[in-house]
Amino acid sequence: MLPDLWRMADRRVRTAPPDLARELAGDVDDVTRDVLIGIEHHLEIDLWFHDHSVFRDGERATIAALKSAATTARKLTLFAHPLWEMALDGALVRKLGGDAVRGETAQGFELAKSALRAAAHVHHFHHVDDGHTYRDQFEENLRSITDALSTGPWIAGYAAPEGLVRALTGMRRRFGLPPFLDEERQRLIDAIATLSPLADKAVEEILAHFR
Repeated sequence: MLPDLWRMADRRVRTAPPDLARELAGDVDDVTRDVLIGIEHHLEIDLWFHDHSVFRDGERATIAALKSAATTARKLTLFAHPLWEMALDGALVRKLGGDAVRGETAQGFELAKSALRAAAHVHHFHHVDDGHTYRDQFEENLRSITDALSTGPWIAGYAAPEGLVRALTGMRRRFGLPPFLDEERQRLIDAIATLSPLADKAVEEILAHFR
């Protein structure tokens, strides 16, 4: 998940091409190697996912659901892409259990503290001339995100339509868009709830493909 978290912490921080990352990494410890392999896996899966019907059909269904809520919110359907991905996250959380997912996430972050910094250096800061001017803030932002994922209600929230509406509201706020009107929130919750069975089915299809 690190490439996505990096962009949340600072939109300038991006992954390097896999061949370059492997070359820059050189001889690293086992945990850092595993983190770097995980990032490469993420990039491979991302390419597959966005070219597959589980994404395309789900995004179309999400656009239709958002339109059906009949809100006054501007540019709402532009968020269908990330909202469908969060709906899939929620389906996975329902399948595995929120406590289990959060516990494993917290354990992973704790075990990989130094590896997280090393991976960011290999993929981004190694070849950015002015990286030192914003690296400290990036790392502070990333720590805040990983702490929230490890201890807060964030992960469990994806499993329910109410939580997805909260996440959608927060995402729109970061783009300077206003919150939903009170009377619109329940319509959005009801509309997004229709995505749950579709997301549950899609997650099973994704897992079956990679088994």
